[in-house]
Amino acid sequence: MTVAWPPSLKFFERRSDLLGQLESQDLVSAFRWSENLIGARLGRGEVLEVSSLGAMLITIGPDARQDNARNALKLAIETLEPTNLVLAQALFQFMLPVDREYAAARRHSARRLVTPLLPHARPDDWSMLVDGRSRVSNAPFQVEFGVIDEREAPDRLSRRVGRMHAHELAPFPEDFFEDHEYPECALFFDWRWFPNRQFAPAAVDPDMFAFWDALAGESEAMCQTVQSGVGLVEEGRDTDVEAER
Repeated sequence: MTVAWPPSLKFFERRSDLLGQLESQDLVSAFRWSENLIGARLGRGEVLEVSSLGAMLITIGPDARQDNARNALKLAIETLEPTNLVLAQALFQFMLPVDREYAAARRHSARRLVTPLLPHARPDDWSMLVDGRSRVSNAPFQVEFGVIDEREAPDRLSRRVGRMHAHELAPFPEDFFEDHEYPECALFFDWRWFPNRQFAPAAVDPDMFAFWDALAGESEAMCQTVQSGVGLVEEGRDTDVEAER
């Protein structure tokens, strides 16, 4: 989540106070300091970066402490007192396990997806990058998705590879990816939303977080629709999943 606000000298005046408050509430395990940026490692899978122009909140993995991360962002906004907020970007990643061997999953989904377009070809693999706009939230988005195996997962999740690769999306706690167990085969989705939705600083909780949750839910629903559409739904799951009404 990237939140932008008008530049203010309050960041330079109060950044020490912010780090002190994060520490007093047991919300920070490590920090870094540069000329126009402070970064706080909140836990193994949570990072907050704050500058004079805004903040970036990153949570990684299903075990990330979402409440702590959101409380840290709220504390930053309360401390720096920006005049207004803009939710500039919301990024989500999903790995949906696939109950097939990796090569077979690529072939099966490629033929399901590509054969109608190239009926005389024998596709063995595919990936897709889509730019679009939601009919639900009216927010523009970009999503990259395809079939990956467990060896690819760390580099995909950390965006070291892929069309969505961008240095500004760091930092990631690298140790999170070293010993994590990943599915042997999965559909991987990397979503980037550009809502540019304005919120009053007093409406961060619940309004901005509720909108962020809505985008996350919409992303997940469309992931499930894709998984069903390319024929990689796990056995026993309902295949009639509708992402948009």
